[in-house]
Amino acid sequence: MLELNLKASEIMDNKYIETGNHEHRLARIPRTLRTMLNLQLDNFVHLKSKNGNMVTLQVSEVYGKDDRDDQFCGYVTSNNYNRINITQHDECHKSTKSAELHRVEGITLGCDPEAFLVHKESNNVMAAYRFFGKYGEVGHDGILIEFRPMHSCDAGVVTDNIHRLLLRARTVLDGSVDGKDIKIVGASALKGLTAGFHLHYGLPKDLLGQNTGVKRAVANIITKALDYYTGVPSIIPEGNDDVLRRTVPYVEYGKPGGYRLSFRTFEYRLPGGICMVHPILTMGLLSLGAVVVEDLISRMKICTDNFTNFREITTESDLKALYPSLPNIETIYGLICCKRIEPARSHLNKIMNDVRQMIGYKHQNRSIAIENFFNCIQSGRKFDNNIEQNWRFAYNEK
Repeated sequence: MLELNLKASEIMDNKYIETGNHEHRLARIPRTLRTMLNLQLDNFVHLKSKNGNMVTLQVSEVYGKDDRDDQFCGYVTSNNYNRINITQHDECHKSTKSAELHRVEGITLGCDPEAFLVHKESNNVMAAYRFFGKYGEVGHDGILIEFRPMHSCDAGVVTDNIHRLLLRARTVLDGSVDGKDIKIVGASALKGLTAGFHLHYGLPKDLLGQNTGVKRAVANIITKALDYYTGVPSIIPEGNDDVLRRTVPYVEYGKPGGYRLSFRTFEYRLPGGICMVHPILTMGLLSLGAVVVEDLISRMKICTDNFTNFREITTESDLKALYPSLPNIETIYGLICCKRIEPARSHLNKIMNDVRQMIGYKHQNRSIAIENFFNCIQSGRKFDNNIEQNWRFAYNEK
């Protein structure tokens, strides 16, 4: 275990407020200190929080003023500084704290689920921008409310972070003029509007970057695997009524093949907002996606000679060699872009059998979350679409 001296950065706070960028997800560490700690840019690090959970941050360049102030100290936003546990405190330097540092070897998980604000009496959808700003962990994406929890390697921690943001959203709503008459509703489509539950993965840096050439081919391979093993199960809670997002023609959003690639993350865009309705669905989706991605990346690492030669894994047939039971893309489209969920249900046993053989299935209690998820969708269990009510009950809150 290493220790990392930390300070709160006013520059990071101001940039987060002004531009809504990802400062709250970063640990900005000077080059000198990165060398001492054997950290590379874009690595992820765990820092223990005051409640015993881990705060997972991505290593990034430090801003010039901070670098000049102290080259042997890392910088985080004030919010993260206050969350991180103090393991050693120097009374002579009260603005600095020392935290346990653990380098993250695994793939980090994140998400940005969307939901609807619905008036309790009129049943009309209310515009989220009336109550929330564009940026921040709880913000708006136009009409919809969007939750942007801190990422982690643990799906349970991400789920807990979403719960915390739900409580924050209720506080904001209750403090507004009409907010107490509004409920937060989960669905993939409602009154002509669609909501997503995008999954974000902090992959090895060799797989991230511009969406061109080999990296585009690899991203397409990852997406095809996710479409079958994660996307097909994710639509089943929508039933045969909440079908607009997956069936509306001439619209790519919410369909197989949807992803975004950047230098920071790979974003999988098929799952819909229905998986925000209950933490069983939320944690199950996060855990399932994590297992699928980790298994595929582990196999790709071997067959590409540690990500140095991608010639063996660029086509659908290459992916089929890794997962023989994976159907072709036309079949996957037919399962997902269908007004009925029975065809998707018919593949559940095959999907479950493959997932149970994947690396990481038993890691961090993921098997429990995944089995709860599968049991839920196999049994046809229905949840009320009142997100807050379901989450309060699951977290034993009044």
